[in-house]
Amino acid sequence: MVDFVPIESIKHVAEASAIAEIQAFLTGEYSLSEIPFDRDLLSESFLDYIKHETTNTWDDPEYFIKEPETCYQEARLYVEREASNHLLDYQEKLKDHYPFQISGASRNILTRKENVSPVGLSYIWLKLYFLSAYGENYLQFEGTGSSGEKKRFLKVFEKIFEFLAIFAASGKCESKAAWVTGPSRSATDLLNIFNDICTYTGQGRVKDITDLQKNQRTTNDGRIDGIVITEANGNLEEDSEIYLVQATIQKSALKDKTVTNENIKFFNDFFAQQLSYSKSGMLVVPHKSNPLHKSECASGNCVYIPLERLFVYLGQASLEGNMGAIGTEFTSKYADFSSHSINCEVFN
Repeated sequence: MVDFVPIESIKHVAEASAIAEIQAFLTGEYSLSEIPFDRDLLSESFLDYIKHETTNTWDDPEYFIKEPETCYQEARLYVEREASNHLLDYQEKLKDHYPFQISGASRNILTRKENVSPVGLSYIWLKLYFLSAYGENYLQFEGTGSSGEKKRFLKVFEKIFEFLAIFAASGKCESKAAWVTGPSRSATDLLNIFNDICTYTGQGRVKDITDLQKNQRTTNDGRIDGIVITEANGNLEEDSEIYLVQATIQKSALKDKTVTNENIKFFNDFFAQQLSYSKSGMLVVPHKSNPLHKSECASGNCVYIPLERLFVYLGQASLEGNMGAIGTEFTSKYADFSSHSINCEVFN
């Protein structure tokens, strides 16, 4: 069982809004006024804020110390207002893929859409990951070690993030020409994907498996998680570009995950006749931008997509053409949380 912990600080707006979204997704509708708070810790954080924040418009802290109930109500209203603004920002970024309608005079009611898109579903999984990785322990899992629920969740999310990265890459490239290589289980599967790319582009020819090097015959994904080709107005152009996409949830040591010229050469070596488009790398991570990782990508001619840009590109993702098939596959595998042992405790 996965359990949510009451919000303890007025600084934890992102966590509060993520919890509200997950609750709304599970129950169909959720009001920000239902968010549970730790009364004492929330009030304490509010008092600390107004004591040190010179631009605040609240009364003197001494007043709130004498009126603890007023202090608590002001604190929770502050979080609810900020959470509403937070959610409206995500709604703007995700556009039609945002999984909820936001209503109410205070824009505080989330109602799950009847038909949530595959991209919207991946967004909810990303919010679960956010709470597990950064959420001040607001998402708690049963068990520890390799048998614990968090370990199982991260194992599932690694696979989910391969799809999510392709959704984002599709949005970045404004393209429906995309392929996920992560689910491939053999070199034969991989060659079938590459053959499909040749058919789609009308160029290139894949080598026979007997002509591959040993390290190619033993790979299942070509050392990448997906491929996206840029399009203009839904069509390939002479100057279209191929992006070899790598997705990882690692927070450190990303240099080995950066797509380099060596990865591009490994990709090219699967073809007897080359695809004529220029090729670059793309690294997608569910973490805030890191200057070192950005620099490592830049030095390797690899596009870097951190969490801040991830939401924007998800909002631009296409679900036409190949992307529609990828979305259908993703939904069939990951729409049911409970089938992956992710059973969330819903607040009463």
